[in-house]
Amino acid sequence: MELASVVTPRMLDDVITGRWPFQRAASSEMGVGGLLPIRIGEPHSAESVDTPENRFVKSFLASCQHIVVTVRERIASAPAHIRARLEADARAIDGALAPILRASLWRHVGRLVSMPTGSMVLQRRGSYREVLRADGLLRGGSHMLPLTEPEVVRLLEVKDIAKLYELWCGFHLLDVLRGHLGEPSDVTPLSETAFGVNVERGLHARWRNGTELAINASYTRKQGFHGRSRSVLLRPDFAVFVPGSGLHLFDAKFRLRWPNAGDETSEAKVEDLHKMHAYRDAIPEARSAWVLYPGDTADAYHDEGSNTRGIGCFPARPGGVADELTNYVARVLASLSTAGITH
Repeated sequence: MELASVVTPRMLDDVITGRWPFQRAASSEMGVGGLLPIRIGEPHSAESVDTPENRFVKSFLASCQHIVVTVRERIASAPAHIRARLEADARAIDGALAPILRASLWRHVGRLVSMPTGSMVLQRRGSYREVLRADGLLRGGSHMLPLTEPEVVRLLEVKDIAKLYELWCGFHLLDVLRGHLGEPSDVTPLSETAFGVNVERGLHARWRNGTELAINASYTRKQGFHGRSRSVLLRPDFAVFVPGSGLHLFDAKFRLRWPNAGDETSEAKVEDLHKMHAYRDAIPEARSAWVLYPGDTADAYHDEGSNTRGIGCFPARPGGVADELTNYVARVLASLSTAGITH
C-alpha cells in the first residue's frame, strides 16, 4: 500500500467495499477502525497492440490465407484452361500476404472473440475502414462485388451461349416431366468440384413408373440408353424413355431462321430437322426426335396414325411459354395409363 503514488475515487471505493483484505494498523489512529488494507489497486496505463480492431485485422488476414491455401490444394482438380491462372493468382496473393503475416506485431495480438461492430476506429480510420470494407466483400462473395455493366457483359461473353442454352433446355425438360410425374425417385449425383458442377453426360433421372431422362447419352453399335446405333456414335442432348411409348430424343439448338425478310415469326433451321431424321434412322428404338430452339413455331411431322411418333421442333425460350412441348410430353406419358402403369 505504501507504494501507491496516487489516490483515486475508485481506489477509495475498493477500500470501503472491502475488495482487498485488511490488517490491523500499528496505531489505532490510522485506517478504518484501526485497520488498513494489505494492498490496493492503482490505475496503470500501458501501450498495447492487442486491441479489438487489431484482432479483427488479424482474423481477416487469417481468412485470406485460408482461402489461398484451400485454392492451392484444389487447383489440381480445376479445369485445365484456368489452372495456370489460378496458380498464378494464388502465388501472387500468397506473396503479398506472407510478409504481413510474419510481422512481430501479431504475436502480441490475441484471437478475435466478437466482432467490434461499434468501433469508430474501424468505421472511420482510413486503413481500418479499408480492411472492414474488404472483409464485407470477402464475406458477401460475388453477390457483393461492385461489377459494372461492361464487366458483367464481358463475363457472360466468355461462356458458350449454345452450351448454356443446352443446359437450360435439359433442366427445363426435367421440370416438364416433374410437372406431370412429380419428383423423380432417383437422380444420379452430378460431378461437383470446388470449381463448378459438371452436368454433361451426368444427369440421369428415373421415376417409379419407369420413365427415365438422360442427358448426353451415347449410342454406339454395341450399346446405348434404351437403344443402339446402327452405325456411327451418336449423342443426342436428351433422351426420354417412357414404358409403353418407347424412346424419344431431343436436341437443343441455339439458332433459328426467318423464312422471309420482315417476318415476325421464326422457325427451326431445316438442317436441324434433317438431324432428327438421322437420329430416327440410325437408332431403331427412337420413336420420335425433336429440336428444342428459341423460336416461335412448333412443327410436328407425325408418323401416320400417331400423335407421338415422328420428328419436329418445339419452341423453348427462357422466360417464355412452352405449351407445345408440355402438351406433347403429356401425350407421350398417356401411354403409361394404356400400358397399365400408374403415375
